[in-house]
Amino acid sequence: MEQSELIPDQPEAKLDSTSVLETAPVDPKLSPNPEIDETPKEVEEHLKLHETIRRALDDQTSILYEQYAREQYPKNPQKQKELVLEMQEQYFQKYMNKVYTSQLLHQQQQFEQWRTLHETEPSKDANEGDTGNEAPSDPPLSHVLPLIPATLWTRKDICEFKQEILKTQNECCIKIGSLATATVRVPTHPDGTSIFWEFATDHYDLGFGLYFEWDLEPQKQITVSVSESSDEDDGEDEDNDVDDPETGTHPSQDIRDLDDRSLPAEDLERGCHSSNSRVPTDELIPIYRRDCHTEVYCGSHQYPGVGVYVFKFDNSFSLWRSKWLYYRIYYAQ
Repeated sequence: MEQSELIPDQPEAKLDSTSVLETAPVDPKLSPNPEIDETPKEVEEHLKLHETIRRALDDQTSILYEQYAREQYPKNPQKQKELVLEMQEQYFQKYMNKVYTSQLLHQQQQFEQWRTLHETEPSKDANEGDTGNEAPSDPPLSHVLPLIPATLWTRKDICEFKQEILKTQNECCIKIGSLATATVRVPTHPDGTSIFWEFATDHYDLGFGLYFEWDLEPQKQITVSVSESSDEDDGEDEDNDVDDPETGTHPSQDIRDLDDRSLPAEDLERGCHSSNSRVPTDELIPIYRRDCHTEVYCGSHQYPGVGVYVFKFDNSFSLWRSKWLYYRIYYAQ
């Protein structure tokens, strides 16, 4: 039998402790500072951005909140609707508060990424004998992408999707054992501006969440690992036996021109870094159980900077059942 859902009795408890997304730069469009003199056009863009964030957050929480509201008021649809709206408004306000408090940190991270990347690029003028003594100028804030919430949707053509994966990308069909978690790590691509994903299962639901690691030197290939422990970040002292088919690792299909070199087993959970230091990580989508056995779950996210997307497919709640996962991940320009 299955264990209980991966959500608490009250949805707010889970969502309180994690943010669906944090933002990157201190964008004037998001800044709550009343001293900023905004033009009417900037005010309009500000409101549009807030509405975009609100819609994305509402889409992510609607199923969870509606289920909770039905449990609280099973015979009162009006009360259910009011409770859902109240929880969504509270979540939006808490999310925006976290946005404001985390902006400075993420702006600094992206600025350091920008500076490091530009300082390491060879100067064309230097190769031609020019002096090229000018220091790199600071990037304008408008060039730094704001970290907005991921967009989620579903499709009904689940049978066709799974058949297509088996026919054209069978390496993107993996078995996740009971009490296990699959981790798919996808680096940002130099030619990409956003990432897209689709996934489904055969007969049972599966937990899903997404994270972003801010890393100037990310791994160069997509990697897949399956762990019997759902808390993979605490598994530094565990043995990594790559010969075990349940815990071993293998590279999935590369995305366009990504390098297909294998990473050492001990580095799979930390990308290309073998040190114990961890890169800053943002939670884009919290892990919840998804009914991906009835629909294809899809999503997209705009690149916030250089780093690695970490997809978590969590079957740790299932005591007995293994799950077959069909997935596709790609980038867009």
